[in-house]
Amino acid sequence: MKLLQSPFGKTKRSKQTSPNRELKEVLFAQKFTQKGGKFLVSTDFQETKAYFNKILSDNDWSNEEVIGISTPFSNCFKISCIKSKQSINNKVVFLDCEYLLSNTGCVLVCDKQIKNYNNKDLPQSIIIYACENQLVSDLSEGMIKLNQKYTGQIPRNITKIEPKHPNEINNAYSKTNRIKNIYLILEETKKK
Repeated sequence: MKLLQSPFGKTKRSKQTSPNRELKEVLFAQKFTQKGGKFLVSTDFQETKAYFNKILSDNDWSNEEVIGISTPFSNCFKISCIKSKQSINNKVVFLDCEYLLSNTGCVLVCDKQIKNYNNKDLPQSIIIYACENQLVSDLSEGMIKLNQKYTGQIPRNITKIEPKHPNEINNAYSKTNRIKNIYLILEETKKK
């Protein structure tokens, strides 16, 4: 870790104590894909849309089989949006997230993405859109950033979504429905 010289003659630690973004991305990608997640990196929003369409095509899903939870987000990708607390009967849900947890390969979401739905209410297949600046080291850093982002309005329904590994389908833990078939599109540029 780089140390900076203090004007008072003592050394102090640099504010950059977490691994840089590239290391976070590599660690997240390793953990995420080891668990069975599918990870794609796009350079811009047009490529993100192309990846989204490729995922649908590769799985023989039509736009009608995909539902979004956020209206502006759904409009960008030309998919239907949930209007109220209705059960999700679609094969796949498409959403964004709060943070990507590098140390576990999990995706942190809250009511801003999944409203009042629980993990068990979501379809087994999920496509998630994220940007590089959403990579954090761990859950603790993600919670600190959530508190900073939503000052005075701490989100509800904060949970982790994690990919399922085909070898762990019969595992008792996988039966909690927290483990999902996840496609993640990580965009290198700022969110649109």
